[in-house]
Amino acid sequence: MRLEARVEWCKFMLKKFKGGESKRVYDILTCDETWIYQHDPETKRRSSICVCPGEDPPVKVRRARSVGKKIVAAFFCKTSPVAIIPLEDRRTVNAD
Repeated sequence: MRLEARVEWCKFMLKKFKGGESKRVYDILTCDETWIYQHDPETKRRSSICVCPGEDPPVKVRRARSVGKKIVAAFFCKTSPVAIIPLEDRRTVNAD
């Protein structure tokens, strides 16, 4: 139901603003929240490995765990970001 409502709203907005050609689209502001993860990269010494001649080096598949994360809210208009705000620990914009 929410997806259908968003699709209908987007169609309405496209019609209202002439498919993005209207100058009024510069007044529209939107927001998105995203998590930014912090990693502690391995030192060159910790990530080095000995490989015999003719051997392929092993493939490193596992990513190191993040040491922290922060949620940020980013506000955008048509041409550029307006503001990027770090939020309180583990809280979203709509959290109580």
